[in-house]
Amino acid sequence: METSFFRKTSLERLSSPNNLNTITRITGAKKMAGAGRDISYPGCRGGLGYAGTIDTKVGGSGVIVRTGTVLNVVTAVQGW
Repeated sequence: METSFFRKTSLERLSSPNNLNTITRITGAKKMAGAGRDISYPGCRGGLGYAGTIDTKVGGSGVIVRTGTVLNVVTAVQGW
């Protein structure tokens, strides 16, 4: 008993050289763009997570205005 996963007619169509010059369309451009986005997004996040920085020093002065009072805000020491 011979069992084949593929049908005989399908194998004959694939093995014949009649349609070698035609392009088989696998998926559309929108789906390919979406797949590219889905593949590149985690890589970009990983790259930013590895090489990205967050500022730990912030310098400056400011004024806070509240009802009735004006407060001057200045840093007492430099950050580390």
